[in-house]
Amino acid sequence: MAGRFMDEMKGMRFGHAGTIVEGKEDTTAEKIKRMEAAGISVAERIEEIPDLIRRRLARRKR
Repeated sequence: MAGRFMDEMKGMRFGHAGTIVEGKEDTTAEKIKRMEAAGISVAERIEEIPDLIRRRLARRKR
């Protein structure tokens, strides 16, 4: 998921891959909170993604 700016654009609807961001429960921040609670790694910046992947793969090898 990219585009944390969407929370700043109240009243706008955004759709991508079947995901709609609309209303308080569907803010980017709420979705990130739910993903992290489910054990999904979430990057703040795109540059962090390779390191997140490396760490996840290292855990699988154990």
